[in-house]
Amino acid sequence: MAADKPRLITTLRYVLQNPVRAGLSETVHEWPGSSARRRQLVDRSPSDDEIRWSEQLESRLDELQVATIRECLNRQRPFGQSEWQTEMAVTFGLGSTVRPVRLSYVMDRHSRRTGIACCAWSL
Repeated sequence: MAADKPRLITTLRYVLQNPVRAGLSETVHEWPGSSARRRQLVDRSPSDDEIRWSEQLESRLDELQVATIRECLNRQRPFGQSEWQTEMAVTFGLGSTVRPVRLSYVMDRHSRRTGIACCAWSL
């Protein structure tokens, strides 16, 4: 779920650039299974300008954009501004997706003996 058109475009670029990031293709349009190669099979471009959309597809996302989308995917969190994320979380019962993740140190029997703490994620 994306908050607005720019985030939708970023999300589509993320998905279509997966083969490029994985080193399977040099460009989005070069990948044989890319919907960018088969425009007749997909909805109209989210960009009003087809040429600009094609250029956007080939323009790599920066590391922060990729990290932000991955966090949203991993947490099943809506992709948008924090206020919008919270509103969508309340609307669709996704409260756990917007809570901060804390790193807790759990001392188990082994760690008490060795003095080495074991890390565990907790919500």
